[in-house]
Amino acid sequence: MITDDASKDSSVQIIKKFIKEKDLYLATLPDNFEREIFFENDNKNIGNCKRFNQLFKKAKGKYIIDFATDDVFLPEKIEEQVNFFEKQPEKVGVVFTNCINIDEQGNMVSYHFKIDNETQKTIENVPEGDVFGAILRKYFIPTPTMMIKKAVLEQLEGYDENLSYEDFDFWVRSVQICDYRYLD
Repeated sequence: MITDDASKDSSVQIIKKFIKEKDLYLATLPDNFEREIFFENDNKNIGNCKRFNQLFKKAKGKYIIDFATDDVFLPEKIEEQVNFFEKQPEKVGVVFTNCINIDEQGNMVSYHFKIDNETQKTIENVPEGDVFGAILRKYFIPTPTMMIKKAVLEQLEGYDENLSYEDFDFWVRSVQICDYRYLD
């Protein structure tokens, strides 16, 4: 699912080109995969939180990723996160990962959490479970890496539409009803 909140640049044309190119790939997937790319294009700017809330309610899947225009995923990210999520207790509502910070040219700048260069595993102690205290102390969750159960968003009635930035508010509200897990 893709949406555009009345961009003034060439976003709509880029999205349409992307969909056209991906339609050829989607046709090669097995029958049990969703092949449809849903694009909602509205010429009215209503804000990211309200636009996200409208779109997530239409989602058919069990998990939601809030993917912004400046985010890039590694090819295996979604599959690995879903597989990890499926092995978690029911109380887990958010799974997040490390991320690679890149510059405007796509060059690696750093990892969000420090890693061991040899094993490529995180060497920091990343909070998990009930992360309420941790999020009050430090902005530590790389938001673009979060995969959220749709049921959690439904219970919270989505993002607070009065806010421009939803991250912290979502964390504070969601940790009251679910646990967080880190996938290294």
